[in-house]
Amino acid sequence: MSDFMRLLKWNDSGEVIASYEPEFIPDDQLLSYGVSYLDEALIGILKSDLILVTAESGAGKTQFVTNIAMANIMRGKRVHMIALEARQHEIEARIKFSRLATAYYEDPTLNDKRQHLRYINYIRGRYNELLRPYFGLLKATGEMKNLKTYYREKSFNVEDMSTLIRTIKHETDLIIIDHVHYLDYDEEQQNQALKLIAKETRDLALITGKPIILVAHIRKQDLKNKTLAPHREDIHGSSDLGKIATAVITLGRGAPASTSKFRTYVRIAKSRDDGSLENYVAECLFDIKKLSYDKKYKVGYLSRDGKKLVPIEKKPDWMKNGTDNTNDT
Repeated sequence: MSDFMRLLKWNDSGEVIASYEPEFIPDDQLLSYGVSYLDEALIGILKSDLILVTAESGAGKTQFVTNIAMANIMRGKRVHMIALEARQHEIEARIKFSRLATAYYEDPTLNDKRQHLRYINYIRGRYNELLRPYFGLLKATGEMKNLKTYYREKSFNVEDMSTLIRTIKHETDLIIIDHVHYLDYDEEQQNQALKLIAKETRDLALITGKPIILVAHIRKQDLKNKTLAPHREDIHGSSDLGKIATAVITLGRGAPASTSKFRTYVRIAKSRDDGSLENYVAECLFDIKKLSYDKKYKVGYLSRDGKKLVPIEKKPDWMKNGTDNTNDT
């Protein structure tokens, strides 16, 4: 039993021998979600966390976790991303475009001469000359060396995932798997396979001491019952993924807020450390010109039918860059 479980021992006075005291982690050393709402509410990502990010197909899951990767490599953290759905070099392309576009829009020498950049044009080589002056930024910071991305070349199953994570555990600070439904398994045994994936990834996070972010689909919702942000019970295939995760984050795509910004509804559908966060839904704006989320956000309660945000009565103490007025424009 001692090989598998840790036994806490007590002395005669009822005190735990070798008592536990939390390690203080400075803010600049915390792993980040890359979204101010989540970083303020959840106060970053902890070692051994197993975080589930889930949404409908096309709701921006890959971009969301790519932003998590970008936020952390910019802090000097080592990120390993297992990209089972993406094209070769897609993750790097998304990050590079975001960094170059930000530098371009913030260049004070351009005044009002900036053009509207689109990622779809960038990956087709339309901006090579336009953005060339900013290429040195990535070389100077050296942040891209902190990212290691694995792209699918052949079948990749749970055993392959486990072997890879155990191999890289000393070389990484954060592991992202995008996504779980693209692991190879027998479709007829999907529920059993997802239960195995849930158990294996939880064990790996505990054994390696490295946080793991899993991406998963939710079940397709009919328009009549569709909510702004899904529940964790909507996870496609098996509820075990949600049960075993330390945090579950669901995403919902909203209407455009402008020609370049789109609403994303972010819900902390589960937090093992603070269950009160499950009451809120945040409206975050995604800037398609920079492929990044605005720092400011709005927070409210989900209405009974789940189709709109209701203003909260009092702004939570942890909220720094958010507003509780969901009617603001």
